[in-house]
Amino acid sequence: DSVSRVATSIERPYIFYIGTIEPRKNLEAAIDAFVMFALSDPTRFIDTDFVIAGGKGWKFATIFEAMRRLNALLSSASNKQNLDSRERIRYIGYVSADKKNSLLQGCSAFIFPSLHEGFGLPALEAMSFGRPVICSNAGALPEVVGDAAIMVDPRDVKGIAAAIERVFVDRNFSRALSDKAMKRAAMFDWGTAARKTIAS
Repeated sequence: DSVSRVATSIERPYIFYIGTIEPRKNLEAAIDAFVMFALSDPTRFIDTDFVIAGGKGWKFATIFEAMRRLNALLSSASNKQNLDSRERIRYIGYVSADKKNSLLQGCSAFIFPSLHEGFGLPALEAMSFGRPVICSNAGALPEVVGDAAIMVDPRDVKGIAAAIERVFVDRNFSRALSDKAMKRAAMFDWGTAARKTIAS
């Protein structure tokens, strides 16, 4: 089906998530927030997609159903305004380390809205590439990202949508956040980070 199709290239600006597809990662809230952001100004944000990568975990079916339902909503809204009605929330499956790094380097923002995390290595990896990171204020994430990411209440969909919009609208803020992100990521020993992630 179209949601499970693996993309070979990504040509438009995109928000990126990588991690296991399961409820504790809070992807449904992130998808809802993306749609809220996209519909806030359809003509301005029509070129922006949400790309999701990672293996399927437990109870993944409800998350894929949310993708299908909200892709249909976006497509319907675009058709009403004679805009491009392509699939904008895209699941590309499990990716290799090289592909992951390429996707992290190319994204406009990285989103990691977990309800709880033992460490949160993907957020730190995105920061190491100077990507603006939007993550939840739950679990170990505040300790990892410090003041170098936008932290949000993972249950506040409007707040997540506002964070996405700020990254795209306030370019000076995004550039400053990127600089902070690289400096913050440089403080971490990657071997220790990896061990903590595996332990969690």
